[in-house]
Amino acid sequence: MCSSDLGAQAAERERSEAGQRKLAKAASGAAEAVESIAAAAAASTDGAVSEAETQQRLEVAAGAAEKAAGAFKEAAAAVGASGSADAADVQAKLEEASASAAAAAQNLKQSAGSGGEEEINAAVADAASRSATIAEDVADVAHSEASKSAAGSDARSEEHTSE
Repeated sequence: MCSSDLGAQAAERERSEAGQRKLAKAASGAAEAVESIAAAAAASTDGAVSEAETQQRLEVAAGAAEKAAGAFKEAAAAVGASGSADAADVQAKLEEASASAAAAAQNLKQSAGSGGEEEINAAVADAASRSATIAEDVADVAHSEASKSAAGSDARSEEHTSE
């Protein structure tokens, strides 16, 4: 195998690993957003929690959703730059997750500002629904990336054993 082929493979592997790191960061951000949204949901349905505390939890959930949206956007860019065969599909899923998280954040912020119980409950339900969709998208992408990584490792192992 020629050194330029090895260099190209190393560069491709590095881009793939960078995408996987950004995906892991996005998944972590999404998990944090889901936890914050669950806390906001509990606060909005629990009559024992003050309105101020409910609004604070909504703002925390909105911040976590914004953070997740940014992480998904970064992961989408990294996957797009990887140049892999399925990069466009994976990038589209991550961009969709980013847009969904951003929309959830916006809805949560608006409901926190309004203070209306009905609006808060609707925003929390919307955010929870979006979180479930985001979790599915992240799981699909993570599975795809893990399969690709495992296939690459198998191919490299076969190259070394056939030399």
